[in-house]
Amino acid sequence: MLTGVNPTFRQTLIPAMIFFTILSSTLLGLPEPIVSSRESGIYRSYKIHGIPKLSILLIPVITTILHTTIVAVIILVSAPLLFDAVLPANGLSFALGYFLMSFASAGLGLLIGVVAPNGRATVLLGQAVFLPSMMIGGLMFAENLLPATLGKFALLLPSNYA
Repeated sequence: MLTGVNPTFRQTLIPAMIFFTILSSTLLGLPEPIVSSRESGIYRSYKIHGIPKLSILLIPVITTILHTTIVAVIILVSAPLLFDAVLPANGLSFALGYFLMSFASAGLGLLIGVVAPNGRATVLLGQAVFLPSMMIGGLMFAENLLPATLGKFALLLPSNYA
């Protein structure tokens, strides 16, 4: 649909699809299991059995990034074939940007999971970061198309830098 509206979107289709995957998995998918595990007392039993606190937080982040990486590889292989998308010109800088964006978004998702009082709040907090990241963070609209106020607000979002 976006390539029909804007034919030049083929140039950024792969990064946009991959960063959409990162945002949705880290901001919408990562916080809820953390909150539900905390509410059900799983972390209390981890503490009793001596499981390190750092591993409790790092394991969901690492698995989320691993799954997102699998999806990114599938997008990189299939998008040129299905949508005539252009591959990123510099693979190394794209991979570096991918991992930086993944860890930044996972950090935000982890923060949402830690501060959210319940499962419903995770949805609200995740959407409060996800939607602006998609709309004004540079994935849907170029920065020069935004009003100056929204452009300044977009500087707070990791997707703007990715």
